[in-house]
Amino acid sequence: MVCTSKHTMNQQVPPHQRRDEDVNYAIHMGLLASGSKIYYFRHNDVQDLERLLLEQQARDIADPKKAAITNRFLVVEGIYASRGDICPLPELVNLRRKFQLRLFIDETCSFAVLGHTGRGVREHFNVPAWEAGLALTRAPYLEDREHTPKDPSIRISVSASLTEEDIEHACDVIRRVTEAVVEDA
Repeated sequence: MVCTSKHTMNQQVPPHQRRDEDVNYAIHMGLLASGSKIYYFRHNDVQDLERLLLEQQARDIADPKKAAITNRFLVVEGIYASRGDICPLPELVNLRRKFQLRLFIDETCSFAVLGHTGRGVREHFNVPAWEAGLALTRAPYLEDREHTPKDPSIRISVSASLTEEDIEHACDVIRRVTEAVVEDA
């Protein structure tokens, strides 16, 4: 999920996240308000983040029942408002894959600044949309299904960084999923 609004970020992040210690105040307060267990890693320090994730992996092995029902989130900014530097997105994406995290990127400062067409840190590092986060990885899954899961819940998060083609494709997928639900009813 790529959020271009701090309000969106505050509402989207559930429990158990890792976050850079220098994320902006709005993200910090949103995470605190979520009641999540928050682990801080040193600013843009991928090795420190990996250390925390390995510690969590050991706790998960010790308590597999809890691990099975707990979601893990990584929260960063594309460009940090407090420092003006860029997150190491390619390395974070590798950790996201390795540890099965959901990645949240606040693009408030990087949108219209980074990338060839101004679409932010993901475009700057040429990272595919489906690699960058939660909401954008769900669409291909839904698109290839003949039937939707029982009691489906479709969540929509609007982002100014999506192209018109991305939005049209997402709307087409939502239409097809809705039609499948109506047919199954």
